[in-house]
Amino acid sequence: MTYRFRPALLPGIAAAIMLGVTLGAGRWQLARAHYKEQLRERFEAAQSMPPVEIGGAELDARELEFHPATATGRWLPEYAILLDNRVQGGVAGYELLMPLQLAGSTRVLLVNRGWVRSGGRRERLPEVATPAGELRVSGRVRIPGGRFMELAPEAAGSRIWQNLTLERYAGWSGLALQPFVLEQTSAAEDGLVRDWPAVDFGTDRHYGYALQWFAFAAITVFLFLFLSLRKLPA
Repeated sequence: MTYRFRPALLPGIAAAIMLGVTLGAGRWQLARAHYKEQLRERFEAAQSMPPVEIGGAELDARELEFHPATATGRWLPEYAILLDNRVQGGVAGYELLMPLQLAGSTRVLLVNRGWVRSGGRRERLPEVATPAGELRVSGRVRIPGGRFMELAPEAAGSRIWQNLTLERYAGWSGLALQPFVLEQTSAAEDGLVRDWPAVDFGTDRHYGYALQWFAFAAITVFLFLFLSLRKLPA
C-alpha cells in the first residue's frame, strides 16, 4: 500500500495558525521562567547583603527589592489600612499597613506591620498597640502590585482594602511615599504575627506550561502530517 503526502489548503492554514499560537505561547512561558529565575537570583543575593538604611531621599525600588532594610521614624496610625482576606494557619484576618514618618523628612515609608485576626464583624476593626515616639523598624523591601481582579473599587473612607497599590495609597493619603513597602521582621510587643511566607517565584510552573504548549505544537504537526497522507490507488 502506497501513500502520498498531499496536504489540503484549509487544514494547512489551520495547522499553521495553531502552530504559531502554541509555539508563541511556549516561548512566552520560557521567557517568564527565565525572568523569574533572575528574580530568584536577585533574592538570594540580597539575603546576604547588609541592611539598607532608608532615609528621606527617594530610593530605587527595583534595586532594593528583597533587600533587608532598616528605618527610623514615628508611626502615623491615622493613615493605617487593613488588607482584607489574609489567612494565617487557616484563620482569616488582616495585614496592617501603616506609614512610618521618616526621621528628619516629610517622606514616609509604608510598613506592613504584620497579620492580625479579624474580629468577625467588619464594623469592629481589630485594635493593635502602636507605640508613640521615634522608633527603629527592620524588615525586607517588597514591591506591591501585580495583577489582581476587583469586584468593586474601595469604598471612600474605608480602612479595609482588598488590594494595595502605592499609587492608590498615595492618592488616598496625600503622603509622599518611598516607592516600596517594608515587610517588618523586627520584634514588637503589638500582638501582630510576622510569619511571612517564603517567596514563591513559580519558575517550575512556567516551565511546565511551556512543555504543555510545545506538546500541543508537536501534536498539531503530527495530526497535520497524518491527515495529509493520501492512499494511492492500487
